[in-house]
This record gives sequence, structure tokens and C-alpha cells, in this order.
Amino acid sequence: MRNTQTTDFYREYTQFLIRKFATLKVVDNEDKVRNLKTFYANPERAIAKLKEDRNIVLPVGSVSFDRIEDDLVRRRVDTSFQNEVMWNKKTRRAVRIVSLPPKAVVLSYIFHLYTKYTEDMAQLVEQVELMFNPAMDVKTSHSNSIKAYLGDIVDAASLQIGDRDDRVVKRTIMINIETYVPTRKYMVTSTGEVEKVNQEIVLDDRPSEPRLN
Repeated sequence: MRNTQTTDFYREYTQFLIRKFATLKVVDNEDKVRNLKTFYANPERAIAKLKEDRNIVLPVGSVSFDRIEDDLVRRRVDTSFQNEVMWNKKTRRAVRIVSLPPKAVVLSYIFHLYTKYTEDMAQLVEQVELMFNPAMDVKTSHSNSIKAYLGDIVDAASLQIGDRDDRVVKRTIMINIETYVPTRKYMVTSTGEVEKVNQEIVLDDRPSEPRLN
């Protein structure tokens, strides 16, 4: 069997959120529409970027990965096998894929918003709220049915960017994605038989207790 595992799991979710939030817009007092510039950065790096690049015009947004946690409610038994069929473009044939059940997890991201005016912030937060009604569909190469849920929206303290006197309004928005970490996938041989599967088992050699009638 051949391993078909990919390594872009986290990157796909990060890029999806960046593209999604980059569609947010702000309308100013002159009815001019401005798209939200969005990039990946933790809060410290985002502030440093605003200090270094004087050409960045507010509002801007940044996405950062927060943590990953096990989802005990959606977890699956890891001793069973999953079968699926995939189309091989090279051989133009359907092939059978086997794998252990994926691991249920919750990915937490933080979306940071920076604006100059509270009115601009209100527009952006309203649009973010409407994206989650009650959940936002996340599409990746692994699945089209992943759900993302809106968490806390925190009104962070205003701050100063470098030596400028401009006041910056900041919000931090928690995003929780309920997904599965894919396990190794193997393509079954052309004969349709599994040649070899390595899996650890524990044998209990203790004598069994007598059964009561």
C-alpha cells in the first residue's frame, strides 16, 4: 500500500480564514468602499508591522493560530478502519483508500481588527457576525462540511502606533473550528487486498473470572 498523506492541514484553514476575512469592506463618509487588508500575524507582529510600514492604511486585520484541543464529544474509536474511493487521474481508475479514523479536534484562531474610527469597527464586526449564522462553512481539500463557530468578541484597549498621535481601535475575535486531523491514508494494491497493516495491540494474559449461572 502507498501512503497518500498530505501536510497542508493547518495551512489550509489559515489561508481560508485570511481569504474569507479579506472580503470585509468599510464604507467611509464619502461613500468610498475599502477592502480590509488581512494578513497572518500574532498580535505583537501585527503591531510591529503597523509601526514599520507607514503605507498601511487602517483598517487592517490579522489572523493568528491560538491552540488545538481534543474534542471528546466527536472522538471516534481508533481500532476501526475507514474505506473510501478516490479517482486516480493518472491511471484513470477508481482506487480504494484505507485509513484509521481521523482525530476530532477544535482549532482556535484569533482574528484581530484595527481601525481608526469606532464606526469602521462597528461595520466590520457586523459583517463578521453575519458570517456565522450560526456557523460558517469551511472548505478544504479534506472536507466541505467543516463548521467554524464565533467565540468571544473582546473590546481591547486602544493603543498608539509608533510616534503617531492616531488612536487605534482594536477588537479580538475568537474563531473555533470543529474538524478532524487526518490520519495516514493508504492506497490498496491493485489486487484489492491489504498487504500489511501495522497496529499496536495489548494482550491481557490474566485468567478470566468464572462466569456465574
